[in-house]
Amino acid sequence: MRGQSGDAEQGQSRRALTLLEPKAAVSGRAQARSWHPAQGSRRTVVHLSGEPETRVVLGRVARRWPTVRFEAADSAATGVRLVNERRPDLVVLDAVLRDADGEAMVRTLRAGDRCDFPILVLGNDPGPRERARFAWAGATAYVSRPLRVAELDRIVRILLEASA
Repeated sequence: MRGQSGDAEQGQSRRALTLLEPKAAVSGRAQARSWHPAQGSRRTVVHLSGEPETRVVLGRVARRWPTVRFEAADSAATGVRLVNERRPDLVVLDAVLRDADGEAMVRTLRAGDRCDFPILVLGNDPGPRERARFAWAGATAYVSRPLRVAELDRIVRILLEASA
């Protein structure tokens, strides 16, 4: 009996960590362009970023998602306030913020009143230790730079569909 429930729990953990593993980009750019997250309903994505360049790039990518309301914060304090006000369907968090540690930020977001939204971390380290560190803090997925639009589209779609 224990083996079955342990296997089920382990399978769930494995599925949750699957998003933390690097995956091949969606085949074909046309497939990525034709996808629109959460078609038919307005969804909110909040991006907490320490780098202006990342905010610009992700903002441009988000324009491809007509049903997504995209908002960006340039500091941890502004980001926490925005998350509390907007109640987002997804939070995209840079692993390095100028005024806070990314891992601590994940823990702060998970400690909030409504913390059931997925958290996608954009990091610089593709290694397993960094991914595991954020997974233990409560991140749902981790994507390492350089960012690939098709991969980002695919992961955002999965996370928004899961939070619907």
